[in-house]
Amino acid sequence: MKNPFCISKDDLIQIFWGQSTDKKISDILKKFGKQYSLLKICQQMENRQGEVGEYFSKELERFSKKSTHEEIAHAITLADFYFLKSKPVICFEMKRAFKKNQVETFEELLENIENDTEIDCLLKDSHAEFHFQLKQYPEKYKEWSAYKVLEYIKEAILSKNKYNNESNHDLIIIIAIKPEPESRFKELEDFKVIHNYLCSESIKLREINFLYNRNNEFMVWYQVYPRSGHYKIPWEKLSYHQAKKRNKNLYENHM
Repeated sequence: MKNPFCISKDDLIQIFWGQSTDKKISDILKKFGKQYSLLKICQQMENRQGEVGEYFSKELERFSKKSTHEEIAHAITLADFYFLKSKPVICFEMKRAFKKNQVETFEELLENIENDTEIDCLLKDSHAEFHFQLKQYPEKYKEWSAYKVLEYIKEAILSKNKYNNESNHDLIIIIAIKPEPESRFKELEDFKVIHNYLCSESIKLREINFLYNRNNEFMVWYQVYPRSGHYKIPWEKLSYHQAKKRNKNLYENHM
């Protein structure tokens, strides 16, 4: 990283989830405060029902679709997987003009993260360091099948002008997917096909893994290169989910 900015996982969670949630709540109170009581607003937000609940859900969806937001959220989740028993720092490549050692607000962080980088985030503690490139499989216009995914990997990751080169021998590729229940996604079968193919290729990358939510029960990290295997964390144990529980108190305190 040419201009890294590092922040503890706990501090990043507070800036990312805490401040952004607080802003959403303030905006909702301004928009609906004259129409509904605070109790009614909180109930609709909690249940995702009614006019307030629908608006809140749309705002969350819009927030999660922004690529930089997804990168930060995935970085926090990867810290949960790669540092199970320690408290790592999470580093991002920042724009050249950024020279500070800390950020005060969520907006300041977003404004200064460099988007076009070979390393999207770096995670480290006193014992280990991991470099990640985060990708999103384009399921909206590319159907899911092991062979379609392999086409994507060959084009977006393994081509000579992408990441598979000598300078990236320590780079970990993370491919985020959002398999729908009605899709053709077959976890074990598909990943076995992908793993077998990748092991037949000349790959210089450190790892290639998939990351996905399994029915809001587990977050799954599935490795397809160099080995085949997976690890899962119960949804309620993720830093993301625990942060949501803490942030729930933010709008309850407005009552």
